[in-house]
Amino acid sequence: LMLEIILQNLLKTQGRAEVETLMRAVARDLASKLKVAASGTPLDDRVQKAVEALNELGFRASVSREDGQLTIVRTSCVFQKTAASHHDLVCQVFDQELLSASVAGDARIELVQSQAKGDCVCKHVVQVAHLKAAPPAAP
Repeated sequence: LMLEIILQNLLKTQGRAEVETLMRAVARDLASKLKVAASGTPLDDRVQKAVEALNELGFRASVSREDGQLTIVRTSCVFQKTAASHHDLVCQVFDQELLSASVAGDARIELVQSQAKGDCVCKHVVQVAHLKAAPPAAP
C-alpha cells in the first residue's frame, strides 16, 4: 500500500517520464547491490545468480529451460498489490530493468507472463541479444 501511495504521488507531482526514470535508476541501484555474477561469466551462471538474488529479496523464483530457452519463473512477487494497479511501472519498467541489470552483458529479457495481468506466474524469457553489426565504411 505504501509503495502504491508513493507512486501515485510521484505521478501527480513529477509526471510519468520522471517516475519511469526514477524507477529505472532505483532498479539499477538495487541490482548493483545484489550478489550477481559479472557480465563476463556464462549466461546460465548470470541468470542463476540473479534468481538467487531475487529469492533473497523475497521473490520465489527459479530458472528452467523451455523449448531451448532460458526462463525465469516467479510464483511470488513482493510488489504484487502495487503491480496490479501499476503494472507498467512495476513490471515493465522496474522489474525489467532490475533483471536486465542483474543479468547484464549480452542478455535480453522479455516478460511473457505476469501475475499482475492474471497469469499464474511471472515468466521472463532470457535470450542472447544479437548486436547489429556496424555498416561497412564507405570507400
